[in-house]
Amino acid sequence: MPAPHAPTSTDATSQDVVPPTQARTTPNSPAAKRTTLNHLQALGTPPAATPEYLAHLSPPTPINIPRLASYLQDPPHQPFVHHLLSGLSEGFKIGHTGPQVPQEFPNLPSAKENPSVIDSNMLKEVSLGHTAGPFLSPFPNLQVYPIGAIPKKHSS
Repeated sequence: MPAPHAPTSTDATSQDVVPPTQARTTPNSPAAKRTTLNHLQALGTPPAATPEYLAHLSPPTPINIPRLASYLQDPPHQPFVHHLLSGLSEGFKIGHTGPQVPQEFPNLPSAKENPSVIDSNMLKEVSLGHTAGPFLSPFPNLQVYPIGAIPKKHSS
């Protein structure tokens, strides 16, 4: 008969057992869906705070911009260096010269069929800082593109 193993920090104890509650939620339960949507709505940026919120956004980059700037203090092409450093810290201009008008496209049918998946993914992206918003009131020239849900193999 094998010797009993010594308890480790990963062994369950009676203190680890959580009694069941009636309010228990699963990821796809209506309560979990409402919680995700409520959390996403709570992150909404009010119209008065939108300009300040946008002013503090900077694109994520693994590049140490101040260090790069110190290496490029005396290059022969200062306009290019300025373009590079401002693009890395503020985002690059894409060169659009057409009219600046607001546009909004409807979401794909798959997004309407899976709203809890969309809400959950949007909350994750906003919480990680990968997506700006949500905004309670659109601002001039806002471009809203459609989103959808694509099922993945071996996923619920």
